[in-house]
Amino acid sequence: MVPLTAAPVVGDVVLIVIGGRLVLHRVVRVRADGAVVTKGDAELGADPPAAAADLLGRVARAPWDGLVGRASAAPLGGIALWLGLARRAASRA
Repeated sequence: MVPLTAAPVVGDVVLIVIGGRLVLHRVVRVRADGAVVTKGDAELGADPPAAAADLLGRVARAPWDGLVGRASAAPLGGIALWLGLARRAASRA
């Protein structure tokens, strides 16, 4: 996590408070007034617009980068993902 040193852009993963909870969501739109619209990778709908000043930071590196959300949206993707993770964990034990 790094502080925002520039205006957020579409695709940035940011830390923001939504409904009293800290969440990491991806910026999906930056409005003309500077407000940002975020959405979780596994969520169906976008979050309410938030002022850019309300963003607490930006993720510098995300090794999984939405993999769970994208895989679970595909037919049988979630099953394949979890089987792969279980297999990997078993091989490390």
